[in-house]
Amino acid sequence: MRGLGEHVPGVAAVAVLYTLGEILYTGSGTALVAASAPPHLLGRALARWELSSGVGRAAVLTALLASGPGLLWGALAVTTAVGALAMLRLGPTE
Repeated sequence: MRGLGEHVPGVAAVAVLYTLGEILYTGSGTALVAASAPPHLLGRALARWELSSGVGRAAVLTALLASGPGLLWGALAVTTAVGALAMLRLGPTE
């Protein structure tokens, strides 16, 4: 069995990529909700957005963690890479 120290660089790299992807996604998602909601329903729309995305993320992350840390970090790495590619392809060009 390998020691915990051997996993630190990989976990750190995935954590950094995941955090950057989440920063990009959260900002654009919240802005999209804010731009598309009617002014009198803005607070309600933002609350639904934050609740639905937070509960969904928590459920998925908990299920992945129960399956093992390798699956959790692998899934986070893949989804972060897909999100980053989508942002590069579909994001603003300014």
